[in-house]
Amino acid sequence: VNGTEHVLGSDPSAVNVGLKAILASATSLTFRHALNADLAENVTYRYEWSSDLHHWHASGETNTAGTRVTIAQSVVDANGEVEVAFTITEGPSTKLFARLAPTIQNHPN
Repeated sequence: VNGTEHVLGSDPSAVNVGLKAILASATSLTFRHALNADLAENVTYRYEWSSDLHHWHASGETNTAGTRVTIAQSVVDANGEVEVAFTITEGPSTKLFARLAPTIQNHPN
């Protein structure tokens, strides 16, 4: 099972909107996406940031260059659409990448 598709509530074999309302500036990145209203009990997710696509960090963590990014998530409508904002709060950064990181825990049988 594809954890990202499950969290987004999308079907990989069908065309879907994906990310929308993408805004970027020198110090922030904001986007919106659908969120599955029926997440399985064993699925969790978080957003992470990177400045090099190799080392990924959680909200509030600082990388080796001294860059710190905070990540804020909020539900923006009754359909469960989510807005996620990544903001550089400290240090330098010429690039900011974002990802959704799902985790699927196995249920004991």
